[in-house]
Amino acid sequence: MKKSECNDEKIKLTVISWGEPTSNKTFSGIARNITSALSRRERLGEAISYKSVGLANVFDGAVRIRFRQYPRIEINRDWMWSPTGRSRISRKISGVLDRKGIHGPVLQIGTLADLEPSNRSHFMLTDMTVKQAIDAGQFAISSIWKRHLERVYDRERFALSRAAHVFTLSEWARKSVIDDFYVDASKVTTVYAGSNLEIEDIGISFNPRGPILFVGIDWERKGGPLLLEAFRKLRESDSAAELMIIGCDPKISMDGVHVLGFLDKSFAAQREKLFDAYRNASCFCLPSVFDPFPIVLLEAASVGLPCVSIDNGSRREAIIDGQTGLLCSSASPDELCAKLAMILQDPEGSRLMGTKAKERAAGLFTWDHVITRILEIVDGHELSRSHPSDL
Repeated sequence: MKKSECNDEKIKLTVISWGEPTSNKTFSGIARNITSALSRRERLGEAISYKSVGLANVFDGAVRIRFRQYPRIEINRDWMWSPTGRSRISRKISGVLDRKGIHGPVLQIGTLADLEPSNRSHFMLTDMTVKQAIDAGQFAISSIWKRHLERVYDRERFALSRAAHVFTLSEWARKSVIDDFYVDASKVTTVYAGSNLEIEDIGISFNPRGPILFVGIDWERKGGPLLLEAFRKLRESDSAAELMIIGCDPKISMDGVHVLGFLDKSFAAQREKLFDAYRNASCFCLPSVFDPFPIVLLEAASVGLPCVSIDNGSRREAIIDGQTGLLCSSASPDELCAKLAMILQDPEGSRLMGTKAKERAAGLFTWDHVITRILEIVDGHELSRSHPSDL
C-alpha cells in the first residue's frame, strides 16, 4: 500500500458480522449503519456474513434442531461461546477472507472472534464483553457452565489482545475491555453509535401532555414490568397520563396504556405509526434491567425527547441526568414514577431537556461521527504498518 493511499483516504475497510451486515436485524442495525456510512465515503471494501449452518453441523454440536410448530435449525449458543466454538468461528472467518483474497483491514462487528494478524489488520467493534453479560445473567452467554468460564475469558482475552484496535460503543464497555481483559488502554477507543431512524422524516413536535413512549422488543429485559408498575402509581395522581408501548406485545389491560406491538419500518404505514409516536410523545422511558448501549435512547434524544432510564451500565453516557433527561438511582417503581411525574409536571423544563438532548445527539451520536473516529484509527494504523519510519 502506498503512502498516498492513506493520505487520500482510499483505504477500503471490509466489514464482517454474524449475519448480513446490510440487514436491520444484524447487531441491532449497527452493522448496516456502519456499512452505509463507509459506502457514502467510498471506504467500504466488502460486507461479509459468516453465519451459515447446515444439517452437517448438527453432528459437531454447532447447531441444534428445535421442534415447535415446525423443525428449525438454530445456533447452539453454548457451543458458540465455548472455546471450541470460538476457535471454529475464527477459522471460518479467516477462511472466508482468504478465499476472497481480502488482505486489507477488516472490521469485525459483534462477535469477538480472533483472526490471524500476520496478513491483515483486524479491528473489532463491540457493545459489551462476555464478562459483563455473564455478570448480569443476560443473554445466552449467561448459561455457560461455571467450570468453563475461565476458558471463555481466556479465549476472549486472546482475541482482544490480538486485535489491531478495539472499538466500543460506550466507556462502560471500554473499561471492561481494559480492566477485565487487560488490553492496553491505547488500543481501545469509544466511538458510540447513531440513530437507526431517519430523523429528518420525523421532525420535532414536543407534546408536553403526550404519552410516555416505550420502544423495545424484549419487554422483560428492557424493564417493561417495572415501567408498568411505575405507570400504575403515576395514574393514581395523574389520571390523564398515558403510556405507549411499541416493539413488543405484552398482554396489558390498564387504563391509559396503548400497545401497538412490533412496527416494521420497511412498511410505510407502520413506519409512519412509529414516527407519529415519537412526534406525539411527552418523553421516552426505557428502564432496562440490562442493556449494553441502547440506541433507542439516542433515537429519542435526536428528535428532542427527554429520556428517563435507570442509572446502570452505559445509561449515564446516553443521558446526562437533569440536562437531557432523568436517571433513577435504582430499579424502583416509586422512583421511576417520581421521575416521570417530574417530566409531565414541568413542560418547559422538559422541553429544554429535549432541546439539549437533540443538540448533544447531533454533535456526538451520529453514524458519520462514528465512522470518522473509526477511520482515524484505521488509517493511522495502516500508515504505520506501511511506512513505520514516517511516524
